[in-house]
Amino acid sequence: MSASRIQYKVSDFAKSLDEDEFKIYCKVLEDLKCSDPLVLDLNLFKCGSELETLIPPITRNHMIIHLVVGRNCSDGEKVEAINNLLSSEQYLTNTFSDKLLAFPLPNGIVILRSHITHSQTLSAKPATPWVALQSDGKIVFAVCDCVAGLGNSCIHVSALLQQAIHEHQKDKSTTTNATTTSAENRIPVTSLPCNWNKPGKGPVTIGKIGDLTTLLPRKKSIPGKHILPVTDEEFNQCNAELALLPFLPVTLSTMDHYASSFTPPTVANKVPKYLTTLFDCNLEGKPFNVVEEECERVLQLVTLTRDEQDAVELVTRNQSSCEEWGNQRGGRITGTKIFRVTKFDFSKQLTPGSTQFILEICYPEISKFNGNKYTRYGIKNEPLAAKKFSSHVKENNLHSNFDCKCVGLIISITHPFLAASPDRICHCECHGKFVLEIKCPFRVSGLKIKEYSLKNKDFFLKVNPSTGNMYLEKDHGYYYQIQLQIFVAECREAVLAVFNGNQDIEYETIKRDEELIEKMISKGKLFFLTYLLPELISKRFSSAKIIPNSILSSTASTHPTLNQFICSCQDNTKTDETVSCSSELCVIKIYHKKCTKSIRFPTNWMCVSCKKETAKLKRLEFKKNREKATSTTSLNNETQQTLPTTVVIGNGKR
Repeated sequence: MSASRIQYKVSDFAKSLDEDEFKIYCKVLEDLKCSDPLVLDLNLFKCGSELETLIPPITRNHMIIHLVVGRNCSDGEKVEAINNLLSSEQYLTNTFSDKLLAFPLPNGIVILRSHITHSQTLSAKPATPWVALQSDGKIVFAVCDCVAGLGNSCIHVSALLQQAIHEHQKDKSTTTNATTTSAENRIPVTSLPCNWNKPGKGPVTIGKIGDLTTLLPRKKSIPGKHILPVTDEEFNQCNAELALLPFLPVTLSTMDHYASSFTPPTVANKVPKYLTTLFDCNLEGKPFNVVEEECERVLQLVTLTRDEQDAVELVTRNQSSCEEWGNQRGGRITGTKIFRVTKFDFSKQLTPGSTQFILEICYPEISKFNGNKYTRYGIKNEPLAAKKFSSHVKENNLHSNFDCKCVGLIISITHPFLAASPDRICHCECHGKFVLEIKCPFRVSGLKIKEYSLKNKDFFLKVNPSTGNMYLEKDHGYYYQIQLQIFVAECREAVLAVFNGNQDIEYETIKRDEELIEKMISKGKLFFLTYLLPELISKRFSSAKIIPNSILSSTASTHPTLNQFICSCQDNTKTDETVSCSSELCVIKIYHKKCTKSIRFPTNWMCVSCKKETAKLKRLEFKKNREKATSTTSLNNETQQTLPTTVVIGNGKR
């Protein structure tokens, strides 16, 4: 079965399979009536609290039936499957498994997928298993893109199924345990099975009840020293001396006078609720005018106190390695996004790229970046650059009583939809508080920064020809990022430090730009109210469409991945004329004619994405046919060259 004849999209993993395995894989996709889950957009999947009603009641028995009992294989393979099943339980207690994602199909089947890290090769690309479950928990199909994944029994598939069982039973375990405990407390222990004490192994002697005892024979008592009791005055004096130590002994936590010093940070510093908790399921799918009115009301409720700001900054100082840092950024415009938000043209229709940008702000986990050699280089050299900057300041006595410390996520008190994470916050008596932003570009590693800037016009630092000093262009994204950091940190200036990873480091002082800050605030508020808040409270751009039962049978085969809003602009309230994409692989299917920018609409009209996909498939098919024809021609030429020039027929006459 060639890639051009299949009905649904398939992944590169499927195309790399053998012909027989590829046919089996495509047959499963046809039975599911769905494109390959490995190529589906992650925005269509559900995660978190939405999994409660989606995951079927899968149990361990379903795993055993699918992985062991139901397989037609040798005993050795079954033993290996059982070992994988037992070993996969360890994935739940470690950080090998990513978040579980679920995608419900119109035919009642639920697709589950996740990223599973290889336990022995952590640097390798994580495996991506996926399974299809029926509504009763039965496993229809399971596969993984690892080497052993097509056998349906690799450890990554087992780990994914264990994750599904854990998510399904998580919410029920508390109620079940409470009911069981209360019931067991009412039953005498002697009435419960397996609760009698095991008999001893020693000899049993017969004697009178009054003579039986379990006490050990008493040892001869040794007279000890008489210790006087401690008086209250001595006790209080001892505690006062302990409280003066650089570390507090834990014994003081039991005393009322000193207990307040042991209050956990999560209690003493109350962090605000995440913006993603604003979601109201009653608003999902409502007309935009209803959602817009609710957004105006909710905007007044999004506030932040000084204590909450300090609490978030304290618990997020590890930044990207801290889970709270990612959760608090959800729904807020941060330093890396402010440039695009400020340049956003609100008069134009939303494109698929703009919709993806909105979802990345609201749900940072869907675009979680695990890093590459460039980011790892920057993370490695950032502390070195900060240390070098501090040494430079102290050696040259540039600031009096200088201090530089790490900082977490800072949320604006006046505009809580804005936040930034500076690299460092510096303090001095002469300038007060200012921001230190560090950049360690991989491209200037080991090179002179000024010489590199003169040779490469696309470098973000420029050289002033009159003074020879370096400066950051005001239209660059880094300039917008630093201005937002200055605003949320309530500073007057910032220092940009650019480090080459060796000895060369360039500094530039950037003053507060009030005009740009006002522009960022106004555009940011409009973007938050127009796009981010509707998504946060009603999932306007990511909600899965609820297909009526009356059209379920007709749409199941051609619309396996429909979402609630039509067209690339994701707006279903428009009354403009629409056109349908003729490609069966199209995800959006229905478009507004004005949004397509097409002039003619024939019966076989296709959207831009499907045109590219179809052209790609045709090129691959043409390439295969050409290679096949070339190999056939070369084979014929070799055959002709090996034939004899003289052929003897019959009785040997020529």
